[in-house]
Amino acid sequence: MRAIEVLGIEQSRAWRVASLNEFRAFFGLQKHKTFEDINSDPDVANTLRKLYDHPDFVEMYPGLVVEEPKVPMVPGSGLCPGYTISRAILSDAVALVRGDRFYTLDFTASNLTNWGISEVASDTSVAYGGVIYKLFLRAFPKHMAPNSVYTMFPFNIPPENKAILSSLGVANKYTYERPPYIPDPLVVRTHKATVAILGDPKNYAVTWGDHIDLLLGGRPYMLSGDGPLFTKQHANIGSAIYSPKNYKKEIFDYFESTTAKLLKKRGYELGDRWRVDAVRDIGNVTTVRFTSEFFSLPLKTDEHPGGIFTEYEMYMVFAVAFAYIFLDSDPAKHFQLQEAALSLTQQLAKLVALNVKDVEDDTFFERVVSHFKPEQKELASYGAHMIKRLLEGGKKIDEVVWEIMPTAAAGCANQAQAFAQLLDVYLSEPYYTKHWHEIVALSRTNTADADQKLRKYALEGMRLNPQAFGVFRWTLSNGLTIQDGERKISPKKGDKIFISFYGSGSDASVFPDPKEIKLDRDEELYIFYGYGSHICLGKEVNIIAMTAMLKAFARHLKGMRRAPGLQGQMKYILKDGLAKVYMKEDWSAWWPFPSTMKVEYDGWVD
Repeated sequence: MRAIEVLGIEQSRAWRVASLNEFRAFFGLQKHKTFEDINSDPDVANTLRKLYDHPDFVEMYPGLVVEEPKVPMVPGSGLCPGYTISRAILSDAVALVRGDRFYTLDFTASNLTNWGISEVASDTSVAYGGVIYKLFLRAFPKHMAPNSVYTMFPFNIPPENKAILSSLGVANKYTYERPPYIPDPLVVRTHKATVAILGDPKNYAVTWGDHIDLLLGGRPYMLSGDGPLFTKQHANIGSAIYSPKNYKKEIFDYFESTTAKLLKKRGYELGDRWRVDAVRDIGNVTTVRFTSEFFSLPLKTDEHPGGIFTEYEMYMVFAVAFAYIFLDSDPAKHFQLQEAALSLTQQLAKLVALNVKDVEDDTFFERVVSHFKPEQKELASYGAHMIKRLLEGGKKIDEVVWEIMPTAAAGCANQAQAFAQLLDVYLSEPYYTKHWHEIVALSRTNTADADQKLRKYALEGMRLNPQAFGVFRWTLSNGLTIQDGERKISPKKGDKIFISFYGSGSDASVFPDPKEIKLDRDEELYIFYGYGSHICLGKEVNIIAMTAMLKAFARHLKGMRRAPGLQGQMKYILKDGLAKVYMKEDWSAWWPFPSTMKVEYDGWVD
């Protein structure tokens, strides 16, 4: 490098550049008064003294090179050359940004869209505000891992990254090996193949166990694996949910009455018609109210102002947790989603623990249940009673808390999504013209037979637009063969398989005329709730809820139809050709759950 340094000195003299101190004065920095100010190393200071006699005479190029580097405050503190040159570099960077219209005048949502400006925004909870990871994960999603230091902090070698992150106490959040290539999942679309895979846990395992383990701090939960422990927990929680004799009526009545109350309260008049946001203000709120009463959670409403979380806040806790566990499909959003899920669930879990502790106290329990008569309270068999059943068998408070948290998360946002998509089916053609008037007539008939037909309508609607578009499985063995219609798939150990519930629900060999609504289909054929040991525990609750909510909308809203324009649509794309993701209400991001869809109607029918 000697020749380069010599050329640098000669070039700076030819250009007659300023001295080091003149350069510092231009930037408003204090001039070096002694050679030791430039570099405290005696050999360096004495050499400068012999060559230049006074600090004011030190040339800029040699001075920038020999100036003592800044002392790193912590490992990985970034740019640590001499102070003068770092000031020049950063000043140049600032000037470039200030002079670039794309970072200044044109850096607006008007030009980039709400989605675009959100995509490029910095988030200090991810990579300490860095954004280069987004470029890597968007450009090379199959080659970069979202939690790898190669992706998040590419300017340091892995050992140095590990040292830095260890000093910050977050080393366990990252991986340090070179990321392997991530192949596309194999896709299975037929009913027969779906049943074969989901019914074979020895050869095909769930993929979300790691996420559940992280969120629950390593505590076992029925959805995170297979085996006797998980099967027993599944049975215990199922018993707590379904043991009350009148559970079907309690749940149905709750959803029907709550949906009707919210429609009455939150519908608004607009000229000669009425409108309401069927997703944001009704479907999401009804399900979050149900989940909160079901598990006695601290929800704050107009009727219960003493709660802690508002309806929107509670919904987001469960939506974020569910999205992280089951729908973490965007690598560029993985870390943000993970941190939010950890933070929100921990906050709610502390409050749930206090409530479970109170219910465990028999005296307190008797005092709570004596405040109401079961026949006057909705969901009389749940709330504190539900917690009491979960505590049976000598379970610890912590065990019950972390049974409630993921079960509530799995049953709230997903259930709200199910209703939004169900309603969307029957507001779309040809189903609106063909079937909505019949649904309205059945809802106002108000008999057991009519309700059973409405249940069939709900199942058919969910078959056409299932809330879970599919599930993933890991292949555990070699030498397997999957017959998926006319094609054979031979997965290898470690392959990821996507089982499409939309595909299995459209399989003409099982559902003749799959695009048609038929009320005589065998209910056992509907497998969009899963199949085998990991079938959705809340399946029956969900079907009851969908039926009751559909009935309330059809019964009470006269002439209901989709609101005109974009307000009446749920804007979505099909991500990776596998599952829908929806645009948020402010159009700032894609989200696994519908956020808004307004309906219009002509009046209220009691």
